[in-house]
Amino acid sequence: MCTETAHSCAMRNERKTDDEYILVNTKCLKKFLSDLSCLVCSEKLEFSIGDHHGFATKLYLKCNACEIIKCSEYSSVRLSDLKSTRPPFEINQLMVSAFLGLGVGHSGITRFGATVGMNTLTSGAYTKHLKVLSEEVLELKKNSEEVQGGCQTGAL
Repeated sequence: MCTETAHSCAMRNERKTDDEYILVNTKCLKKFLSDLSCLVCSEKLEFSIGDHHGFATKLYLKCNACEIIKCSEYSSVRLSDLKSTRPPFEINQLMVSAFLGLGVGHSGITRFGATVGMNTLTSGAYTKHLKVLSEEVLELKKNSEEVQGGCQTGAL
């Protein structure tokens, strides 16, 4: 049962398309992908995990017979960041925001990761994401004050 407002519940349900995050056990994912075959040689494709970047992970589908990586993709999209050649992953920013909102910060993320067996963010990466979130909040505050000041001026 949804205990949120009707609007927030509808917004959350609307997101359940092709743009949501799920927790998946790698054994289940391997089993799910186990029947995929190479289009070139018809051998089974092998799923593997590459580098971890906080909660984002590089995923691969490879044909061992052809020795060709058929597909590789990160488990999260990157955020647009004109200042960086390697923009941060969306999932890491969302996790920092969520755990900050819960009031447990980096220690909460670390405990969560240890409990479910996931890689998490280093304290340095956490601090970088926290800085970005702080800058976004300050920008929102500034914009809000400008709008509020404009409304008061216009009311005179």
